[in-house]
Amino acid sequence: PQDVYRTLTTRVAVATALPVLAVDYRLAPEHPFPAAVDDAVTALAWLAGHTAHGPSDAAEVVLLGDSAGGGLVYALLVKLTMIAQGHVQDA
Repeated sequence: PQDVYRTLTTRVAVATALPVLAVDYRLAPEHPFPAAVDDAVTALAWLAGHTAHGPSDAAEVVLLGDSAGGGLVYALLVKLTMIAQGHVQDA
């Protein structure tokens, strides 16, 4: 991710006393929809298997996005809901 978010992610980590994973995702127009959503699904799946204490079921994950990242968080939640309901296959 761009260093412009370092201050924000550091403040979130300090305020919550939780680790923060900042995800860099592919941008349009070079990578059209749903590339960024697929990247977010991949990042969340990676996170589920790579916590500080080993693999996790990711039951307690906080998703946060700024500007377009907020829209990406929403799109990720929609995609995960659709996957859980069997409407689409996992990315």
